[in-house]
Amino acid sequence: MVVIRATIRFIIFVIAIAAIVVILGAGYWAFTQQGDEAAAKIAGLPFRRSVTSTMKIHGYRSGVDRSDPLYWYGADRELINELIQEDPDMGRVISDRLQVIKAQVILAVREEMARSLEDCLARRIRAIQLDARESIRIAPAV
Repeated sequence: MVVIRATIRFIIFVIAIAAIVVILGAGYWAFTQQGDEAAAKIAGLPFRRSVTSTMKIHGYRSGVDRSDPLYWYGADRELINELIQEDPDMGRVISDRLQVIKAQVILAVREEMARSLEDCLARRIRAIQLDARESIRIAPAV
């Protein structure tokens, strides 16, 4: 096994015997752009844009309203709306500062497999990165 390129974002390994290219830890951009370039270079082929470069990932929605604090949920925004329609209390604001509502927490657990308080606040709602003190304050409600 030979490490061809390693950065903070991804690592490309080449297993010479089987001619397998493995891209680990790649984010979406690295997967589509740098992965295409690396695969072409390693295989000695002319660069060809991968079909994944225009692939829409889960939740993609065109024409989002970026003034909506929940716009980054994309198509999953409808799931939040459904939760609020079923139970209006789901629309209750947990944090004005972070613009977090109860439905976001419920969605994180039901649909995104959040397993802990930290998982919910850090990886699903991203509250810890935005304001750690406010995250500590809202933790009991979450």
